[in-house]
Amino acid sequence: MKHERFTVSPSKKAVLLELALLQIFVVVLYLLMRSGATTPAEREENDTVFNATRDILVVPTNNGSFLCGYSPGSRKVRGGCILTCAVPNSTNKRFNCHMRGNRTDEQYEVADILVNHRRVLPVHRRGGPPYLTLLYSGESKESLGYYGTESYLRRHDMVISCHHYRKHYYTWARQHAKLFASIVEGNRARPVPEEQLWDEWASRLSAVAVFSSSSAAHRGEFVDELSMHYPVHSYGRFMRTNATPAECSHLEDRYELKMCVLRNYKYAIALENTEENDYVTEKVYHALLAGSIPIYWGAPNVDEFVPMGSGSIINVKDFLPGRLGRRGNWSAGNVSEEVGRFAAHLSRLEHDEAAVKHMLAWRTATDERTWGRKFLDNLHHEDPTCAACAEALVRRNRVTQRSRVN
Repeated sequence: MKHERFTVSPSKKAVLLELALLQIFVVVLYLLMRSGATTPAEREENDTVFNATRDILVVPTNNGSFLCGYSPGSRKVRGGCILTCAVPNSTNKRFNCHMRGNRTDEQYEVADILVNHRRVLPVHRRGGPPYLTLLYSGESKESLGYYGTESYLRRHDMVISCHHYRKHYYTWARQHAKLFASIVEGNRARPVPEEQLWDEWASRLSAVAVFSSSSAAHRGEFVDELSMHYPVHSYGRFMRTNATPAECSHLEDRYELKMCVLRNYKYAIALENTEENDYVTEKVYHALLAGSIPIYWGAPNVDEFVPMGSGSIINVKDFLPGRLGRRGNWSAGNVSEEVGRFAAHLSRLEHDEAAVKHMLAWRTATDERTWGRKFLDNLHHEDPTCAACAEALVRRNRVTQRSRVN
């Protein structure tokens, strides 16, 4: 039996060749995609890996660093956070600043930045890490005492605090920038009439909400005396009088729980522990963002840190001058009478629709520029942590270049 020879016509050969080339192209394209491109999850995982030649490692001199909490643009990772920063003198290059909450001996030895929050001075090593020693303070200068003196601060390469006279400083307004932005965006999508703000505020509890962990600076005396003239509900560790409302009790996050409680109240206490320029902490922003009217005492220039200036808050200093603070005199004169007048002001506001609308007007903004330039400067102030990491990167590169030359 003769076998017929299998032959393929020229046209079929061309088709088979095209199919083979197409398969090769698909395989090559797949391999290129796997090697050059990654999924978002893969990119995030790779981005968390510390690159010793590109990135910066920040380690505290003592466990319990709060640096991640002061860096709103950072991403939380196990044991700390990562902040992506721009490489100095580059338009598109980036590096990661890896910040650790606690220290290990190994990390301490190789850290590019040693950060001191208080007391534990970082070591200086000649010609090697750390390339930058940083004091990052979340406290007022008065609260720091000796640790806030220039003689102590000079023992660090860089100092970051809330004070604007420093080259690098942070603001608590910046920590809440996204929340303020969401108010403007919401108003653009659905404008909020002033009447609605008044109705909502008027329906709240006619009382002052307090979250306090200390009675320092005569804050305890003020709250105690105020409660004799006007309802005060305390939820903090100090002088607690009220249980957490049922609708808030399931919340585990401290900030979310506090905001949930404050939304029930017309007023909220926001008393700083010192009277110091630029020292405006989260307390006043919690009250504002919850829709309460802040009862504020502290920074003389607080009007630069709140929307539409001091018209959005009640400043205790206007009613009780010289009473609060570590140097305040609480016992002189008739303090009860002064607090009584302050309480009467709170009661009058409950029936003064025009005054309350004026204090809450900032919440109707569709353009943040109506909040005032100085407040916006603080709201959008650049995170100083990147400046510290960039400086450490420059110093490390300089040392590396010198070692290569030698």
